Amino acid sequence: GEILRIPPWLLDVDDYALLLGATEHSQLPIIERMLKLTAIFAENSEDALKYKNHLIAKAIMMILYTNQTPMSKRNDIFSILSTCATPQFNLEAPVQGIGYTRKFRECFIVDKQGDFVESILVTEYISGFINEDLDKYEARTVNKFTLVDLERALNFTLISEGLLRNDKSYGDAITLKVRLHALVIGENAKFLDYPNYITEENYIATLVGKNGRKAQIINFNLEDVDDSFAKVVTKIYTKMLFHFTKNLKQRAAIPFHIFLEEAHRYVQNDTDKYLIGYNIFERVAKEGRKYGLIFNLISQRPVEISETVISQCTNFMIFKMNHPRDLEYIKKMLPNVSEEVVEKQKSLQPGTCVAFGKAFKVPMIIH
Repeated sequence: GEILRIPPWLLDVDDYALLLGATEHSQLPIIERMLKLTAIFAENSEDALKYKNHLIAKAIMMILYTNQTPMSKRNDIFSILSTCATPQFNLEAPVQGIGYTRKFRECFIVDKQGDFVESILVTEYISGFINEDLDKYEARTVNKFTLVDLERALNFTLISEGLLRNDKSYGDAITLKVRLHALVIGENAKFLDYPNYITEENYIATLVGKNGRKAQIINFNLEDVDDSFAKVVTKIYTKMLFHFTKNLKQRAAIPFHIFLEEAHRYVQNDTDKYLIGYNIFERVAKEGRKYGLIFNLISQRPVEISETVISQCTNFMIFKMNHPRDLEYIKKMLPNVSEEVVEKQKSLQPGTCVAFGKAFKVPMIIH
């Protein structure tokens, strides 16, 4: 076995919303901005550099015009440079005056009157990089980035847009900041550490192939991962496969069959629908078949599984169950199950199940 690694650049706003445990719609634009900036910061082009300088300059100007103390302004400006520096914007960058040169950091020494000594010089220098035409700039290419790059972009977003100074956005913003930092320094960071750039298609190919040979069965072992992270990982892979199969030129040309053991860990009545508008398991259960993406759920606690997903299942194999709530649930969820089948089910031997659904003409007992 080898450790599971997911390339962070293959995940979108929805994936990060789940990964960072977002709960409010107001957090989605922050995540979107973080991803946009991460993509641009990962680019090495001349245009990307101009955009970075434009962004940093705008952010610093905004801070200069707030009503904070000079010390507090200076701290914010230096925080921005620690998250995103360029040759033109860093603490040692030369700022040219008439007949003399200052280092960028020296412009922010506070004089006796409580002002920055070089406020006019530094304001002119900064505003020279602002170009409103650049506001719509988007990354031209997709590049490799890491969780640390994401954290830098998030910190830049929070400082530059004043989200931590605004009472209304503070709670949402700080939650994302704390959760992302916990992810970066925590046990699970290794699962999002991918060594080199790869496309979604090639990444899926690496999952199903080994040493040039194609594998029919791939086992993802998530036993040692905590439940909330395991659930998100399962959603990420399910969504990736759904996206991949949906975009194949020839429908269902490459089928996938996802088996979820201990399915009650993953397929739950979540808040995804409220937050991002859908639950990926429900979407696949409803639409996956036509693209060749099939679900198989295995669980000892059907009561805890999303009802929408169960209602989309066409075949059932039910082993011995004693819990009255589970029995009641099976009766309620499956209108075609007869009293007789439920009775039989109580006295099943180990390794024997009652099977019914579209694949079976009549309910059968199978060993």
